[in-house]
Amino acid sequence: MQKGQTVLTIENWYNLKKACTNIISTSYAQSTMIYGNQWDEVMSWLKTTEFASDPSKVDSDSSSWENYYNSTGGAETGSGEKRSAGYNEAWQANNIYDLAGNYTEWTQETYDTNYRVYRGGSYNASGTSASYRSSHFPSNMISDDSSRPALYIKTES
Repeated sequence: MQKGQTVLTIENWYNLKKACTNIISTSYAQSTMIYGNQWDEVMSWLKTTEFASDPSKVDSDSSSWENYYNSTGGAETGSGEKRSAGYNEAWQANNIYDLAGNYTEWTQETYDTNYRVYRGGSYNASGTSASYRSSHFPSNMISDDSSRPALYIKTES
């Protein structure tokens, strides 16, 4: 996702995974859909930076820095509706936009044998934990779901 760009949404897990994988595939780099453990690492990193001098901003309530129907402070401007990535400067943590709200994000994490995990929150929900985790069937198409690609830089062996 790039600031100001339309967020790819209303797709099922399979189509979003394919879209993330097709961003780049060269002998030097490969994109994929983010894994659940990568999401967890970003949450841990946020808590070690000045951004999260108050860990509750990551662990329990991100309404002050994301797009929810009950966003607060600077995050309230334009909140509660689907928005392009980075619509509001307040909706970022350490220059990562829309991490906890705007759209929930599918990951490659599985739950049980039939479900895929999505993380974060969405514009039509109340402020929640940035590390929020839930799941549903990968074939479901839900209007507030998206995904976040991860980029791997390949090195010579």
